[in-house]
Amino acid sequence: MSKELLLRIVIIDPERRIILHQDNASSHTAPKTRQYLTEENVELLDHPPYSPDVSPNFPEN
Repeated sequence: MSKELLLRIVIIDPERRIILHQDNASSHTAPKTRQYLTEENVELLDHPPYSPDVSPNFPEN
């Protein structure tokens, strides 16, 4: 989620609950990223990385 998009959401509806659904890629779980999202009151909904059983975008074998 870009800072610009987050800022637009907050300006449009400051009371809106923001939940970010993301996988556990290292860039998403980096301390600096987590700190920024916490400061911006973004809730995280973690998703296991590369999990075909919970992602409809992966073809079945």
